[in-house]
Amino acid sequence: DHTPAQVWITDEDGVCRLANAALLQELGRLEQQVVGRPITEVMAGAQVQAYLDTDRRVLHSARPVQMLTSAPRRGAAEGRYLVCKFPLALSADGRRQVGGVAIDVTDHERAVDDLRLSEARFRALVQALSHVVWRCGPRGEDLVATPPWDEFTGVPILGTGEDAWHQAVHPADRPRVAASWQASLETLQPFDEQYRVRRHGGGWRHVTTRGIP
Repeated sequence: DHTPAQVWITDEDGVCRLANAALLQELGRLEQQVVGRPITEVMAGAQVQAYLDTDRRVLHSARPVQMLTSAPRRGAAEGRYLVCKFPLALSADGRRQVGGVAIDVTDHERAVDDLRLSEARFRALVQALSHVVWRCGPRGEDLVATPPWDEFTGVPILGTGEDAWHQAVHPADRPRVAASWQASLETLQPFDEQYRVRRHGGGWRHVTTRGIP
């Protein structure tokens, strides 16, 4: 029994029939304090009712149940667990049984939450800038840009066609810009060009654009 996941079996009466080492360690109990005892004696508080309710769901539907739930971690704050419960064959004494596996995903969930927060902060920062921040495919397709693009050009994001953003470039500058763009793609070197872009309300403005393949 070397799995880091917590594994257990309880019967239809809510009595624990099996608990692996990982679960015993998390509970901080010996096997004889868990196996053969009702869950009501092993767990406490609202956890007990939630546990028994999901057992009943599995037994009633004869189908597995998967959920993300919170529970206290031994020696630490509350953790997050990916839990799967599933029906098993009858026990030797004829009782229906439910198997369970719980994987501690606290660190993963925290990392995901931190990433979401970081992305939200970055998005807010980018949208607050007066610069246009953009991304597109290698041929200029699938252009995505920040709001200043619309404000600068006076038109919505140009769209998903090839050379989408190139359409805003002054016709006289397009060959040079296109050649520099292609060279950047082939060499994987930064794209760095100055050219004219159509301005909202008419006229052309000189801009400097830098991009990383």
